[in-house]
Amino acid sequence: MLNKKDLLAGFGKIKIESDTIVVHTSYKSLGGVEGGVDTVIDVMQELIGKDGTVLSLHLIFNRGRRRIILT
Repeated sequence: MLNKKDLLAGFGKIKIESDTIVVHTSYKSLGGVEGGVDTVIDVMQELIGKDGTVLSLHLIFNRGRRRIILT
């Protein structure tokens, strides 16, 4: 199971040089994180700074029809 330190080290390797990032991933693909999705969000915010912006794409399936919602 990953923790905040693991995520910071891993994401830190990609050298983010912006205060705006777009995240497109499956939470399940991380294989478990101590503190859950809140920890992942905290890490993203820490990487880009307090005034940064994190954008993520969410797919919601409704009766076989895919709706795309940006949040």
